[in-house]
Amino acid sequence: MRFLKRSWGFIVTAISFAIVIYLLWCKHVDNALGIGILGSIATFYFGVLKYKMENDKIFNELFTSFNSRYDDKLNDLTNKLRLKPGKKLSNKKVKLIIDYFNLCAEEYLWYKRNRIPGTVW
Repeated sequence: MRFLKRSWGFIVTAISFAIVIYLLWCKHVDNALGIGILGSIATFYFGVLKYKMENDKIFNELFTSFNSRYDDKLNDLTNKLRLKPGKKLSNKKVKLIIDYFNLCAEEYLWYKRNRIPGTVW
């Protein structure tokens, strides 16, 4: 089932190609029109592939950026707060917490714009 979910575009393209080739072979479609349709199908398919690759690239950049920003300074602070919930914070640490909330808001924005998949969110 996962194969079908990932490969639906390829399957639809292959079926479309087969139908057009069959119509060409049976002389139901003019050769020039059939070749034009095949070219359009191929162009659409490669356009969808490029779109998916660009989305994956953007997601990877966002994911890397978010993780590096979190790991650099926020991970230790959030772990300390989790272990000592009543601890007083300095102004510097309060600003780090605000940075953390800003990071969460930014991640949520990219999630709402469908740049972060629901499975990752």
